[in-house]
Amino acid sequence: MTRQKSQGRNGLVKPRRAGSLKEAQEALINRVGGLDRAAELASRGRSTVQRYSDDSDDHRDCHMPVHIVRMLELDADEAIVSRWLAAERGYLLHRACPEAAEESIERGSADLAKEASAYFANLAAAMADGKISTKEAGLLLQGLDRWLTVGMALRARLAAARDQEEV
Repeated sequence: MTRQKSQGRNGLVKPRRAGSLKEAQEALINRVGGLDRAAELASRGRSTVQRYSDDSDDHRDCHMPVHIVRMLELDADEAIVSRWLAAERGYLLHRACPEAAEESIERGSADLAKEASAYFANLAAAMADGKISTKEAGLLLQGLDRWLTVGMALRARLAAARDQEEV
C-alpha cells in the first residue's frame, strides 16, 4: 500500500494513504494551525488529536468525533473532512459562494479547462503501466475534487449571470 508521508513532531515520518480520511483529518488539523491549536479548539490532548491523523495499525480506527470536525471546520472556514465524507458516499459538497459569481465566466471556464487537463494528464500517467495504484487513485481523487470544485464555482457564476435582470 502506497502512502504519503507527513513529518511528525519529533521528525519521524508518518505515512498516510493518499486521499484517505486520515489524510483529510490531517489537512484539517494543519488548516487550523497544527496539533497544538487543534487540541486547544477541541479541548482534547495533543496526543489524542494526533491519533486522528495517525494511520498506523494502532490508530487506524481512531477518527475525529463529529462535534470536533464541526468545530475545527468552523475555525478553518473549510469543510475538509465533511467534503471527504460526502465524496466517499458519492455526493459533492460544494460551498455556495456568491463572491465567485463576481468573477468572469470566461476566467472560470479557463480554470475548469485547466483542472480538467491536469486531471486527464495525471490519469494518462497513472494508466501508463496498465493499472492504477492505490497512491495514484488517491491523487486522482484529489485532482477530480479540485476539478469539481472549480466546476461548481463556475456554475455559481453562470447561475448569477442567468438570474441578472436584463436592462
